[in-house]
Amino acid sequence: MPEFIDNLMQTVMGMIYRGLYDYCVYIFDFFKFILNNTLNTQIETATDELTTHLEQWDYGAFVFIRDVAKNVCIPVAGIIMVFIFALELIQYTRENNHMVAMKSDKWLMMLGKLVVCLLLCSKSFEIVMGFLNIGIWAVENMSNIIGGSFDAEQLRLSDFLPPEPDEYSFFLILQLIGSLLIIVVALIIVYIIGLIIYIRVMLWFLELLIYSSLAPIPFSTFGNKEWSQIGMNYTRKMMAMSFEGFIMMLIFLLYGVIVTSVSTSSSFLEVMMKLLGCGIAMILLLGKAGSISASIFNAH
Repeated sequence: MPEFIDNLMQTVMGMIYRGLYDYCVYIFDFFKFILNNTLNTQIETATDELTTHLEQWDYGAFVFIRDVAKNVCIPVAGIIMVFIFALELIQYTRENNHMVAMKSDKWLMMLGKLVVCLLLCSKSFEIVMGFLNIGIWAVENMSNIIGGSFDAEQLRLSDFLPPEPDEYSFFLILQLIGSLLIIVVALIIVYIIGLIIYIRVMLWFLELLIYSSLAPIPFSTFGNKEWSQIGMNYTRKMMAMSFEGFIMMLIFLLYGVIVTSVSTSSSFLEVMMKLLGCGIAMILLLGKAGSISASIFNAH
């Protein structure tokens, strides 16, 4: 009788185990497909976009922002320059006894600063695009460095869980159920990571376009010592944003290097945790790419 019950339990648990195992294999194969064809593809697409100039990324948006900079922001910058020039004139008047002691070289210096500011404002959009070209050049050179990518096809569920164990037990069934839950959660996380990568790269391009459109206004402040801090901080900010793509490319390549070290000899939980942990860490670092670049260039 005990032998009959034991055989019956083995048969029932075997049916449950094989059913769960087949479903796990199906979900795990789908997870590997998503990892290879969604996440890795999305990273490759993002790295290609990071080496793309603004006019190539979206020519219509680039032309629109360029027109805004030239037709809207340059006139505003002209008003600000007139205001700053008037302030300097008042200051020089006070310092030089109502212009009695004011020398011609000071007039020339004021006019020279005004001319320089006019030239900077008229070419401010092109100057900012030059900053961006420097960052893209750095990204292009980094993209030539092979960081590696993880081929999920090397993972097989049979390497971690036996398809036909010698003896079935509740522990094996619970382990299989836990593995199934991990795979489902991993599948959702991989989808989310791919979506966040796409949004993060697009957000960088949109920020570049918006900041570039306002270039004439901060550039109009270079003619005054006190007000020039606005222009200097904007310049540092644009340099930081130009190299933000460089930081993101570095994160992508570093992720590729780390995940290639995943070994199938490790436990299933360890392999999945490393893949997901690296992916989540990559997303968190992408969110901090702007602050990292800003801290390097002392921009705020």
